[in-house]
Amino acid sequence: MSEEKLTIILKELSKTTGVLGSVIISYPDGIPIATTWEEEIEVVMASGLVTSVKLTLDHLYKLFRKSNLERVIVDSDEGNFIIMNAGRNSIIVTFLEKYANIPSCAFEIRNASIKIEKIMG
Repeated sequence: MSEEKLTIILKELSKTTGVLGSVIISYPDGIPIATTWEEEIEVVMASGLVTSVKLTLDHLYKLFRKSNLERVIVDSDEGNFIIMNAGRNSIIVTFLEKYANIPSCAFEIRNASIKIEKIMG
């Protein structure tokens, strides 16, 4: 039941201009919970790698800032992705088009993450 609700949240997020798809991942386990990513990608492998990146940056950020890392934005030649907390035990990674409006997308991802947190507890 909750997986259906999570998928609905991701489908709504996918309507945002520039969003290509998203994956909700259990954190720090790295297991995908729900996805709207439709490209040819090994979701389990990608979820594990995204979780590894987030864990590493969380550790690094705590060393320097003594605070919690809320969001990671990765920019590449072919597009961007944003990793964001979605509660205590999950993260969301959202893949964006190359020229997507990152602040606008980040705002919508934040709204989705709040809804995810309510479902995930």
